Amino acid sequence: MSRERRQEIVAAAARIFNEQGFHRTSMADVAQAVGMLKGSLYYYFESKDQLLFEVIQTPLQKLVGALEAVLEQEVDPGTGVREAIRRHIESSAEYYPHLFVIAQERFDFLGEPYRSRIMALHRRYRALWLQLLRRGAQAGRFRSDLDLSLVAFAILGMCNWMYRWYRPEGRASPRVIAEHFAEVVLSGLRAPGAGAPGASQASLPGSQ
Repeated sequence: MSRERRQEIVAAAARIFNEQGFHRTSMADVAQAVGMLKGSLYYYFESKDQLLFEVIQTPLQKLVGALEAVLEQEVDPGTGVREAIRRHIESSAEYYPHLFVIAQERFDFLGEPYRSRIMALHRRYRALWLQLLRRGAQAGRFRSDLDLSLVAFAILGMCNWMYRWYRPEGRASPRVIAEHFAEVVLSGLRAPGAGAPGASQASLPGSQ
């Protein structure tokens, strides 16, 4: 089985799922996009559920791995949040439109074991974000009066909402988007007297 061909199919499926939605896309649509017969597609993927799982598994695993790496570095919590946001945004751009399929779709309809594996990755990623935020609060860098579970949801909601407006050819690069998002988040998290957490080394456009 050709790995390159399999990756080509996954990329085509991600694009079509993003454009049409999972439910409105058929296996025949995907097969046509890669120039093969529908029956031949089943040689690579046994179902549309499996194909959707393949579309989202790699980018989700990469997000989890990136945040685990940030936590292992034990940097200043503000720097950690800034770095985590940067990696999320850059992954969203790198795997466009894979992660945008994740943001758009609900997975209640997926059969097992795909749904459980997807949801486990989601839960792991949220838990890592909560761990990072709690580290900052315990160090006195972040405000202690905030519900950090809600803060984690707010950060993920802001980053994931990119699927509604981000375009690779747009005027804002992933780096610029990440810097703006990090400034918003860290300004709200900063504990009184803690100073500016995770100050960026790069100036934002319009700051000079």
